[in-house]
Amino acid sequence: MVRGKSPPSRRESTVSWVIMGTLAAIIIGVFVRQSHYDPTLFVPSALESQAPGKIVPRSLPPLDLGQFVPQDMSVFGPLESFGPETLSDKINGKAELYLSAGFSNLQCQRFASRNDPRSWMEVFVYDMGTLHQAFAVYSTQKRDEATPLDLTPFSYRTRNALFWVHGRYYVEIIASVPSEGLMESMVAFGKNFVKKTSVDAHDIEDLALFARNHLEEGSIVFFVSNAFGFSGLKNCFTARYHVEGEELLAFLSKKEAPEEAERVVKAYHAFLLESGGTAVPLSTDLTSGALVEILDTFELIFRHGRYVAGVHEAPTRKAAEKLASMLNGHLVEAVR
Repeated sequence: MVRGKSPPSRRESTVSWVIMGTLAAIIIGVFVRQSHYDPTLFVPSALESQAPGKIVPRSLPPLDLGQFVPQDMSVFGPLESFGPETLSDKINGKAELYLSAGFSNLQCQRFASRNDPRSWMEVFVYDMGTLHQAFAVYSTQKRDEATPLDLTPFSYRTRNALFWVHGRYYVEIIASVPSEGLMESMVAFGKNFVKKTSVDAHDIEDLALFARNHLEEGSIVFFVSNAFGFSGLKNCFTARYHVEGEELLAFLSKKEAPEEAERVVKAYHAFLLESGGTAVPLSTDLTSGALVEILDTFELIFRHGRYVAGVHEAPTRKAAEKLASMLNGHLVEAVR
């Protein structure tokens, strides 16, 4: 015999009504909150919406790449466009470099020789938002076999490719085969691009803060963030020097105020010590300077005004101190 379901007890009924009442109160509360919705509460702040050391660029209208193509070339493929979410679909393995530097958009397209369709080039136009951010990706992946060009202040070629910075744009052109004829077409494309594309006209003034004596030309690199694996060292330039037969790497980073620069020096010093380094007394007179021996190399960091500077992984203490003194002396003259 199957018994019917017994009616709920008074306790069960009470609990059910409490739960229903609670849900009703929550729903009413949601509607009340929506009626007083403050959108500013849900808009990320400037610090939250921007990664450290980089600027989130405003979007620009897409470029018509066909307008830059010389007459001996024709369209060989459709125009493609990629944003931050899809960049890895086109350049898988390298996307993080561009994203960490402030990448906004990539446009790319192929063009072929009218005389020989097997000879083609692919153009990659990266909108990086600012000149500094464009220079960051240009400099960090500059090829060893680079031959300088006079296309822009930051431009070079290899056997089958062109690379340059024009304002906020970092541009690459890769040829299907090494060919001087194709190279001439690529250079013509570059000249048209620079002539017809309007950008903010300004230089990277910080490059002049590196002492020119013993500097390896074309070796300056810009890191938007995490220089040497240290999150506190942002907007940092590095440059290679050759001093007394040693190859040395100098670095320089401008801060908003001397107090911030002092904090970075102390934080980086602590970071090196926590990483296994040993403090070493300085034999040179550097403001807020610190020297650390770590992994059989020497790391020297100091402050001049609102600038953080130093020498990274020097093979000897003497070399580190000599280059640091030279950098400091140049800063004294350049920053007044």
